[in-house]
Amino acid sequence: STKVWIDHNDISNANDGALDIKRASDLITVSWNRVHDHDKTFLLGHSDSNGGEDSGKLRVTYDHNWFDGTNQRHPRVRFGNPVHVLNNYYS
Repeated sequence: STKVWIDHNDISNANDGALDIKRASDLITVSWNRVHDHDKTFLLGHSDSNGGEDSGKLRVTYDHNWFDGTNQRHPRVRFGNPVHVLNNYYS
């Protein structure tokens, strides 16, 4: 997917990753979301063997998200360039 804005959502109790961005997705903004009661929240890029497909892609911004009672991937970032992770809150 390209040119996607994921904004003002309440995300919880998903299978595996709550919100994974991978496979050459590009120009994504994830902002003002509450993610709660979940283990693996946000993943960017998914496999060391998939770096070729993701090269030059995965330009993502994570801004003003609230990670409430989550355990990991806040976010987990691999291969993205540039990736902006700013003004997120962790509780």
